[in-house]
Amino acid sequence: MKKFIIVILALLTLIEACAPSTDKLTFRPDGTFRILQFTDLHLQLFHPDQVADVFTRMDSLVRQADPDLIAVTGDLLYSSPADSLMQLIVGRLDSYARPWAIVYGNHDHEHGLTLAQLSPIITSGRHTINTLAPSGVLADMEIPVFKTPGRAGGDRTRHARPFIKYRHARHDRASFYLFFLDSHAYSTDPIDYSNFSYAWFEPEQVEWVRHTAGQHPNTPSIAFFHIPFPEYAEVTNYVGEWTEPVCCPKYNSGMFGAMKETGFIATFCGHDHDNSYAGIYDNVLLAYGRYSGSNGEYNHLPKGARLITLRYDGSLQTCILDASGSHDLVSFPE
Repeated sequence: MKKFIIVILALLTLIEACAPSTDKLTFRPDGTFRILQFTDLHLQLFHPDQVADVFTRMDSLVRQADPDLIAVTGDLLYSSPADSLMQLIVGRLDSYARPWAIVYGNHDHEHGLTLAQLSPIITSGRHTINTLAPSGVLADMEIPVFKTPGRAGGDRTRHARPFIKYRHARHDRASFYLFFLDSHAYSTDPIDYSNFSYAWFEPEQVEWVRHTAGQHPNTPSIAFFHIPFPEYAEVTNYVGEWTEPVCCPKYNSGMFGAMKETGFIATFCGHDHDNSYAGIYDNVLLAYGRYSGSNGEYNHLPKGARLITLRYDGSLQTCILDASGSHDLVSFPE
């Protein structure tokens, strides 16, 4: 009997270790919630020195920022074998013992595995909040950040485009909503540069965001994705580095408009390694992360990350973190 109990306890421990985190995201007692955005890791397994450099930098930035959530906005992989590399990344993120989420970039599918093959590796993470769509790829998600601590208990609901939304009592409303969206890769064969464009958000994604965020337009939302939409090229009053053109889709599918209509106050992307600015367009903050990755791709800025601090009153502060410390602070709304 004693052996039986020990075996059952061991199995329960294993199941718990493999299950995604069901902790609700909640504000700290001081009324803040901290998100650390890494972007464009571009890891190559055959360059272990580069992998070690990126992981060491991530370790340092997590210690410096002490985030409540880690967001990685695409282009994690830059070599095969993609499964081994993704397992290393998931392991590293899990080692921080705090919730994390990934969105794909335009290069992640190019190394021998499809996104549907990579996605279960990500959702196997102990602390991930990612979930799978019926197609097997990472689902677009809406994640609430609540006023009070507690457990979600695994009680999740799904709508037209799969996402996570925790049920909550009327008195336990969210103070912010976080959206994680797939910005896809290319609109045509990338070899045919005569008609080349990066991909745009699909119409059903735009309508899903409009419908979903439209249910709480008076609660602020922010979004994370990889490829900037065209409005990034129109910002004013920006703070930070803008040293290369905005590499956005040729076609504007209307995602910014849907976000503007439904209470979004900020978006955060990656993709353009030499941009890390945050600026205003039509009273919405459009921000890049800071290139966090290896020297396997172009980069001319000090490598680092972006810290986003949400505030209980519906405002946020954001800055760049790198080896020199924190800088390029923006408060929004001012």
